[in-house]
Amino acid sequence: MKSAVVIFFDPTQRQFLVGKESYFITNIKTLSKEELKIIDTMFSRKVDKELSYNDPGEMSYYKGKLIEFKGSPVMNKIKPLSESHPPRITIGDIKYKQKDGVWYSYTTPQYLPAYSKPNFPAGGRKEGINLSVKDTAAREFHEESGIDLSKEPFDISKLTDTGLQGSKYRIFTYTPTEEEFKEAQSNIHAKNLNSYAEIHDLEFVSTRANIASYARRQFGKFTKKTKGTKQRWRRTLRK
Repeated sequence: MKSAVVIFFDPTQRQFLVGKESYFITNIKTLSKEELKIIDTMFSRKVDKELSYNDPGEMSYYKGKLIEFKGSPVMNKIKPLSESHPPRITIGDIKYKQKDGVWYSYTTPQYLPAYSKPNFPAGGRKEGINLSVKDTAAREFHEESGIDLSKEPFDISKLTDTGLQGSKYRIFTYTPTEEEFKEAQSNIHAKNLNSYAEIHDLEFVSTRANIASYARRQFGKFTKKTKGTKQRWRRTLRK
């Protein structure tokens, strides 16, 4: 098990945190091969060496390319598919490769599709980083929600492995105290203002929205280990 999801409740367990996930614009089926080539060419360049994805120079360069991209003909096919958010480059999406002794950086803008459905913050282990599933859950949750469970006032020992898993994801839960919840709301607000976040429009929704349905939609069919009723999902996740 290499991937994990954190279902973060409010202190009363009557609400849980979800957000809308962005998608690569290159996944838009109506784009032609020529248009895809334009995107690949625009969002890549030679560099002196491999840099950090959050290097100021790299981010400044690609943010400038995004502004340039807004005026391109390719945008005519993307605008109707996106909501109020224009295509953006999310944190961690600048990659590097070396060819014939020369380093190149490259990335692909993402967009928030119209009518995109909310998901739980989730993710998998990064290549070359050997973490436990619980550590992976905490790291991915921090990246996507802005909430760092390893720092005060949070207590990472409260991050609970439910033993449930859907698709390739192990399910973890966290129920905060009032103080933690207040800090979480501040973190979420800051994350929602960050145009380079992978998850957008983070919000707490009522558990009346059916937590089992959210889980099934995001993770598909349960494995044999987790096969059971919706009631079992609600009961287990709230423990």
